[in-house]
Amino acid sequence: MFGSPTEACRTTSDTLTRRRQEAVALALGADTPILRIVRTPQVIVKLAPTVVAPASQTSTVGVAVTGLAATVADADTPLTSLVLTATSSNKTLLPNANVTLGGTGASRTVAVAPAAGKTGVTTVTLTVRDPEGLAGTDIFTLTVS
Repeated sequence: MFGSPTEACRTTSDTLTRRRQEAVALALGADTPILRIVRTPQVIVKLAPTVVAPASQTSTVGVAVTGLAATVADADTPLTSLVLTATSSNKTLLPNANVTLGGTGASRTVAVAPAAGKTGVTTVTLTVRDPEGLAGTDIFTLTVS
């Protein structure tokens, strides 16, 4: 009847699978026992995180500005997984090392300490990144006189 033990096992397995499919279809009330599994492709849209920088700030020579509020958000990523960074456009006035970031979750803090004896204006860019590399940015200016 069967050409080989492998062919016999395959035929028996196919028959059992078909019988299970028919039983499921009949149990679901189908007139004809047909089980059709359809896979629908999914499109997953990832949104970039966002950051809201503090308002523009002014300071006098040698005086740090602390406690500035920044807010981060991401609809797709836990807030604890977001990384916030800052860069200054005028590194002579405000070296990147003199920008301190803190806080957790959505509420973050920014502190800026202008270089000693320097005056001028710099733009501070805050960038928030998620683990997938998507990023959002916002800016504020610091004027030191």
